[in-house]
Amino acid sequence: MVYCRILPFSALSNRKLYPESGIEWYIGRKELMGLAKKDTPNYVEDIRRKHRPNKDKLLEKEELRGYVKRILEYNGVGECPVNPDRIARRLGFDIVWMEFKKGSGIDGMMSDRAEEYERFGSKRFIIVDKNSNMHRRSGTIGHELGHFFLHCNSMDDFNEVYTQHTDEANMTIEEKLREQNATRFRDELLMPWFLLKDFLEEREGMLWKELIPDISQAFNVPRHRAVDHMRWSGIKDVPPKDVQGETWYNCDKAFGGI
Repeated sequence: MVYCRILPFSALSNRKLYPESGIEWYIGRKELMGLAKKDTPNYVEDIRRKHRPNKDKLLEKEELRGYVKRILEYNGVGECPVNPDRIARRLGFDIVWMEFKKGSGIDGMMSDRAEEYERFGSKRFIIVDKNSNMHRRSGTIGHELGHFFLHCNSMDDFNEVYTQHTDEANMTIEEKLREQNATRFRDELLMPWFLLKDFLEEREGMLWKELIPDISQAFNVPRHRAVDHMRWSGIKDVPPKDVQGETWYNCDKAFGGI
């Protein structure tokens, strides 16, 4: 289970943030006076306004599909694979590739703030582990974009760490919900329904053990994530998975359509 930890401004003031990552963020309240965050496109603010009444709930399929379709249309994306790096840069993010300390469990970090972070010369940036594979890199950026669209606002600083831990006992209900929604956003962004639907309709009758690798390659996602997203999307007869999520490897059943 991958989860994030979202730290409020008060938790970051005058202290280090995750020193094991090799990143130090110091924020002083006085230094932020009179500073402003980067501008945010109107379509982003509109999505945030629409989501605000439902922020304490899990995203519904149609709600999330509508958000993602609008994002992709605005960014001129009409085919797979979706490049979250390009979308992030158009939103004013600097993408920083760096090596985290071994054993830290950190995949990435994101900040959207009023004060420029001197080390990167940026107010809005995503840090990605340069040693991660291409699937994890795009997944990390997609996950951070989920937080940006759903959980950021134009006034408050937002600082988030994306980690590989399973300690849900230390997460609040609100943190778990935000994490689940950011993960759902990531998967829908990388496998948007309006593209996935057409892709699947063209492959009706294909064996599941052939279809899953086909989706993985076309949408640039790991195979287990393709299986999970198809199940969440309501596709019927998705093969059951075991602990490793790989039982579809030997599934000779044909995909029966949407």
